[in-house]
Amino acid sequence: MSETPNQTMQRTPSQPAIYFVCVCHPPFGCESRFTGLAVADLVSRLADDSLPKPHQIQTKNNHNENPGRLLLHVWALFQLARAVEEGAKSVAGAEVLLRRVAEFDEVVKKTADDEYIVKVRQQQQDIPVCTLDDLRQADGVIFGTPTRYGNMTAQMKQLIDSTASLWLKGEMEGKPAGVFTSTGSTHGGQETTLLTMMVPLIHLGMLIVGVPYSTEGMLHTEARGGTPYGATTIAGARGELQPTKEDLAIAGVLGARVANITKKLRG
Repeated sequence: MSETPNQTMQRTPSQPAIYFVCVCHPPFGCESRFTGLAVADLVSRLADDSLPKPHQIQTKNNHNENPGRLLLHVWALFQLARAVEEGAKSVAGAEVLLRRVAEFDEVVKKTADDEYIVKVRQQQQDIPVCTLDDLRQADGVIFGTPTRYGNMTAQMKQLIDSTASLWLKGEMEGKPAGVFTSTGSTHGGQETTLLTMMVPLIHLGMLIVGVPYSTEGMLHTEARGGTPYGATTIAGARGELQPTKEDLAIAGVLGARVANITKKLRG
């Protein structure tokens, strides 16, 4: 069973759901959708100004059964997101879904005359905005966002700040959560962004899942991503850099760990 963008999820108690919440904002741009456990190219970097251009995604569902769902919230580097998704789909019984975080009206107005950003936004309009019901029905969540002064984006923070009703009822308690990020420079928030993202998730009672140092590629002194707090990559000041193979491998480990732990908790 697959889910179209505007459908409400229908789950049975035996269906584990891991939600990857995906934030899609200009200027980096993207167009993507995860349905079932398959995904095609997630980003095309062909812009003359070194910014990645949006790329139309061909989505397919290669599973007839739907024992679990994964919702992915990502922002700038969708190659890192794809690696997270591929890691999660390696776990039997996981389905990947996609949601985005709503853009601020003020940002929409200020960028209304930017042809490129408008095009990116139009290509994202079929990706559903994450709702509290999405989070309520999830059994696990992986949040991804680029850094903003060593913290998550304001758009992502607004989503998390809106979860008071879930917090009061304990509806996020016991659900595994993972985080990942991209930064413009080596020391631009690789760790602080992930750590500060964890704080409200802990308040919600979620179980933080990181990446152990036993993971290949974690012990290094190179200018690339990879932290025990979650997957990271260096995007460059203008988004001109590609994730390294080690970044992608670590992201895959994060996705698989969240999926495995969620599956075990669901029984």
